[in-house]
Amino acid sequence: MKKYMFTFALACSLTGLLSGCGLGNTKDIGQDKARQIALDDAGADESRLSHLRISKDRDDGKTYYEVEFLADNTEYEYEIAASDGEILSFDYEIKNPSASQEQTSGVSPSPTPAASPSVSATASPAREPADNAAPSGSISMEQAKQAVLERVPGASEANLEIELEHDDGQLIYEGEIHYNRTEYEFEIDANTGNFLKWSEDH
Repeated sequence: MKKYMFTFALACSLTGLLSGCGLGNTKDIGQDKARQIALDDAGADESRLSHLRISKDRDDGKTYYEVEFLADNTEYEYEIAASDGEILSFDYEIKNPSASQEQTSGVSPSPTPAASPSVSATASPAREPADNAAPSGSISMEQAKQAVLERVPGASEANLEIELEHDDGQLIYEGEIHYNRTEYEFEIDANTGNFLKWSEDH
């Protein structure tokens, strides 16, 4: 009788220990749900995808799905929590900016629907120091800042780092925002105002 009571007590202790450590909780949204969350967030049509890859990984005690795909000349990468489907991070990058400018339909490269996909190059130029001045026909540093801050409600210039770079013959505004425990990185075509790259890391 004592042997059975000891076995029962041991089983109860192990069950409590496993659930207390989170090992007994095996909730997982699955690859299909992770894929759908990423596609919905990107506004991507599944029929226009290529190079879809989904893998499961674990980092800092958190299990997540990494979802990568190419849609309409834009490469997307998502990290989605396996337990509840929360988007932990995402980024996108336009693979061929000149081809993207010729497109008139397809996936918008902005996972934030309320954000404008580009800066108007015809807006009135802002006064700024000569070292921030962009060449004629380009958007100004102030216009680039405004476009970036519109994508992160609540952030201000104090949270923003931005600079004008010359990359492979192309002028690009690149930088980052640190706001509300999230790091945002971006690249903007200085001639057209189109966002070439955007990422968020929560």
